[in-house]
Amino acid sequence: LVLAVSHQPGALYHALKTFADRNINLIKLESRPIWDQPWHYFFHLDLSGRLDDERIIDAIQEASSLCEMVKVLGNYKAYTMEEA
Repeated sequence: LVLAVSHQPGALYHALKTFADRNINLIKLESRPIWDQPWHYFFHLDLSGRLDDERIIDAIQEASSLCEMVKVLGNYKAYTMEEA
Protein backbone atom coordinates (compact mmCIF):
# COMPACT_ATOMS: atom_id res chain seq x y z
CA LEU A 1 0.00 0.00 0.00
CA VAL A 2 0.92 3.62 -0.36
CA LEU A 3 -0.77 6.20 1.79
CA ALA A 4 -0.48 9.89 2.53
CA VAL A 5 -1.76 11.46 5.72
CA SER A 6 -2.33 15.03 6.75
CA HIS A 7 0.62 16.84 8.32
CA GLN A 8 -0.86 16.74 11.83
CA PRO A 9 0.10 14.99 15.08
CA GLY A 10 -1.32 11.46 15.26
CA ALA A 11 -2.41 11.23 11.62
CA LEU A 12 -0.06 8.35 10.79
CA TYR A 13 -0.84 6.63 14.10
CA HIS A 14 -4.58 6.64 13.38
CA ALA A 15 -4.05 5.26 9.87
CA LEU A 16 -1.80 2.44 11.11
CA LYS A 17 -4.09 1.68 14.06
CA THR A 18 -6.75 0.45 11.61
CA PHE A 19 -4.45 -2.50 10.86
CA ALA A 20 -3.45 -3.15 14.48
CA ASP A 21 -7.12 -3.16 15.54
CA ARG A 22 -7.69 -6.06 13.12
CA ASN A 23 -4.55 -7.95 14.14
CA ILE A 24 -2.90 -7.36 10.75
CA ASN A 25 0.88 -7.54 10.82
CA LEU A 26 2.72 -4.67 9.13
CA ILE A 27 5.99 -6.04 7.77
CA LYS A 28 7.47 -2.85 6.36
CA LEU A 29 6.89 0.88 6.77
CA GLU A 30 8.92 3.32 4.73
CA SER A 31 8.51 7.07 4.24
CA ARG A 32 9.25 8.93 1.02
CA PRO A 33 9.03 12.70 0.58
CA ILE A 34 6.36 14.20 -1.64
CA TRP A 35 8.62 16.20 -3.92
CA ASP A 36 6.38 19.27 -4.37
CA GLN A 37 5.16 19.45 -0.74
CA PRO A 38 7.91 20.17 1.79
CA TRP A 39 7.62 18.15 5.02
CA HIS A 40 4.90 15.92 3.57
CA TYR A 41 5.47 12.22 2.96
CA PHE A 42 4.05 9.12 1.30
CA PHE A 43 4.22 5.96 3.39
CA HIS A 44 4.81 2.59 1.75
CA LEU A 45 3.46 -0.38 3.72
CA ASP A 46 3.85 -4.11 3.32
CA LEU A 47 1.48 -6.22 5.36
CA SER A 48 0.60 -9.86 5.92
CA GLY A 49 -2.68 -10.82 4.34
CA ARG A 50 -4.65 -11.17 1.16
CA LEU A 51 -6.73 -8.57 -0.61
CA ASP A 52 -9.76 -10.87 -0.49
CA ASP A 53 -9.55 -11.12 3.35
CA GLU A 54 -12.43 -9.21 4.98
CA ARG A 55 -10.10 -7.84 7.69
CA ILE A 56 -7.76 -6.40 5.06
CA ILE A 57 -10.64 -4.93 3.06
CA ASP A 58 -12.11 -3.29 6.18
CA ALA A 59 -8.73 -1.93 7.30
CA ILE A 60 -8.00 -0.41 3.89
CA GLN A 61 -11.48 1.14 3.75
CA GLU A 62 -11.12 2.66 7.21
CA ALA A 63 -7.60 3.89 6.45
CA SER A 64 -8.95 5.47 3.25
CA SER A 65 -11.40 7.50 5.30
CA LEU A 66 -8.56 8.77 7.53
CA CYS A 67 -5.90 9.41 4.88
CA GLU A 68 -5.55 11.94 2.11
CA MET A 69 -4.69 9.09 -0.28
CA VAL A 70 -4.51 5.29 -0.17
CA LYS A 71 -3.42 3.18 -3.13
CA VAL A 72 -3.06 -0.59 -3.34
CA LEU A 73 0.05 -1.39 -5.36
CA GLY A 74 -0.48 -5.12 -5.50
CA ASN A 75 -0.67 -8.43 -3.78
CA TYR A 76 1.94 -11.17 -3.91
CA LYS A 77 2.34 -14.62 -2.46
CA ALA A 78 4.46 -14.89 0.66
CA TYR A 79 7.70 -16.85 0.51
CA THR A 80 7.68 -20.21 2.27
CA MET A 81 10.56 -22.53 3.11
CA GLU A 82 8.93 -25.30 1.04
CA GLU A 83 9.52 -23.19 -2.09
CA ALA A 84 13.27 -22.91 -1.44
